[in-house]
Amino acid sequence: MVNRGHEAKGRRWGGRAVIRLAVLATVAALFAAVIAQLWHATTTDLKVADSERAGVSYLRPLTHLMGELTRAQSTAVAGVKVDPAPVNAAIATVDAADGTYGSALGASQRWADLKGRITALIGRDLVGEQAYVAYSDVTTLAVDLARKVGDTSQLILDPKLDSYYLMDTALLRVPDVLVYSGRAADLAALNAQKPSDAGRTRVAVARFQVAEASDAIGTGLRKAMDATDSATLGPNLTGQLDAFRSSVDAFVPPATLLQNLDAANPDTLSASAARIRQQTLPLADATLTELDGLLRSRHDALSTQRAWAVVNTVIGVLLAILLLWLLLPAAPVPATSDADTEDTEPVEQGPPEGVDTTPVDARDLIAVEELLHVGRAVRGRKRERVDDNAR
Repeated sequence: MVNRGHEAKGRRWGGRAVIRLAVLATVAALFAAVIAQLWHATTTDLKVADSERAGVSYLRPLTHLMGELTRAQSTAVAGVKVDPAPVNAAIATVDAADGTYGSALGASQRWADLKGRITALIGRDLVGEQAYVAYSDVTTLAVDLARKVGDTSQLILDPKLDSYYLMDTALLRVPDVLVYSGRAADLAALNAQKPSDAGRTRVAVARFQVAEASDAIGTGLRKAMDATDSATLGPNLTGQLDAFRSSVDAFVPPATLLQNLDAANPDTLSASAARIRQQTLPLADATLTELDGLLRSRHDALSTQRAWAVVNTVIGVLLAILLLWLLLPAAPVPATSDADTEDTEPVEQGPPEGVDTTPVDARDLIAVEELLHVGRAVRGRKRERVDDNAR
């Protein structure tokens, strides 16, 4: 009966241990799943931040190349020979960026094609309408390449308000300002040679594009300043934005006032377009610098978050081991029962120490028995004499 009690107790202990282990394993699995999900999410976000920073690094030299192409276009349209040195220098900086980031951003093939076309173009002595068409084509390809980089780097999908509006300015609005201000000035010069209503309309449309992009830049950067936690974004962009807006105001009135747009003097428009280019490129650089700073801060925060995930994982494993140790007491030792004692065969005991165990001869045993008999007879007679004397 006692053995059966101990067996039942052992079974109860084993059952509780299994339940505790199951609960502990479930908690550990849930904890591991949460940590794994956090690790995956932060790793994905880190890759996105790195990709966006690569896009920023590619856009900076590409934007300067756009500026040089618009400058070369205006020079060629005016009938002046284009100096290839500034364009080649801009090509070299894009080449360096493409060597580092082009493959990851899927831009290398497009850049190789564009580079070949630009190199061939600046070697030709084009003027007037031919120069305008040829340079407009390569400038459009440069803008398309910038859009491609924005897509593949995921800059176009940035989820934060401040970085989104900085991206919108650098990727979408600045190229429009550079391209359409140059085109407006060049179209005005071409129309001055052969005036036509169609020519004036083309100039007005290009100026409208500049006004619209300029308004979007002002609105977007103000929203970025309002939404950001960065201490440098506002101070570093405000001055650049004011100078940019002043140059645009001299070129074209705000988009809301374009119904009163008058025909501009070609020389005045050309000079204003040059000032816009001079103010737009520094604004683009400042915008991209601030955007890269926000992305770097985001990257650092995600790295810290992932590091904490590792620390929490280690702590969780240690706690799980501790809980396992606490929840699993030592197994009970069964006690010996009476039934076990009864069923146990007696153990033969040897003779006490010091006792002679030499075998005794049978004749010696008979002699000893006779002596004992005589002794009992003598003690009987003595007892009878004592009784007689007493009477």
